[in-house]
Amino acid sequence: MENSFFIKFEIFIFLASFLYILYYLADKSYRVCAKFKSMVTPAPKKKTKKAKAHRVKLDNDLPDQAKHQKTQLSSDQRDKLNEILKRVKINVTKWYIDSAKHLIVEWLALDKFNKELNLHLASIYEKEEKFKNAEFIYKDLADILENDFEVLKKLSYIYAMQWKYEKSLKICEKIHKKKMSDLDIVNMLCWLTFDLEEYKKCLKYTKEYLREKPRDVEKMFMQAHSLEILEKEDEAHEMYKKILSLQPYNTLARDKILKYWEK
Repeated sequence: MENSFFIKFEIFIFLASFLYILYYLADKSYRVCAKFKSMVTPAPKKKTKKAKAHRVKLDNDLPDQAKHQKTQLSSDQRDKLNEILKRVKINVTKWYIDSAKHLIVEWLALDKFNKELNLHLASIYEKEEKFKNAEFIYKDLADILENDFEVLKKLSYIYAMQWKYEKSLKICEKIHKKKMSDLDIVNMLCWLTFDLEEYKKCLKYTKEYLREKPRDVEKMFMQAHSLEILEKEDEAHEMYKKILSLQPYNTLARDKILKYWEK
């Protein structure tokens, strides 16, 4: 009886070992085949940023007639589009971002260069901090809608958000030549020229801004600092005095005045 038990146990061990050997050989064969296949079959190429940029370039290289061609919508389509725009605004307000994007993309297939749809899509990308995507949209719109100041302002802002101050400044100066009364642009010009250390320009734009808002302390500090850099210390001193008259406890302005008198 005891011998019979051991015989059965040995048979079980033999079968288990045999099955394991079969499994090992099958697994090894599969791995070898898979490795060989990967060697002879080229891997699919990933879509690189360079390829994406190339596609963008191809879109931008369309003939002017095709780029500027505006889709003619029927009366029903225009009504439906207005309804879509309302829904997009509501969804964005409620932060239903994916729903808003889906509606916009669906209708851009019908009216690719619709300004409002594109602006809404770009603003969504801004909320998502996908500034490069928003930049592409604003650049395309700027190409299509030449001298559209709303689009140009948004493009300059998105450049500034990405630290592309030189590009932002160039656009702001272009707008300023046509719309000198736009205080938002003058404000941008003050900050951009100050950050780029273009103090002569900063002095010019801060003076323009302060003519409209003479109590703006930030611009007064920018102007005073620019005057110091340009070695116009007496004028800088007078500006610091103005700041101190508006803000008697402003320690920075007070220190600057004391430093001036110590000379």
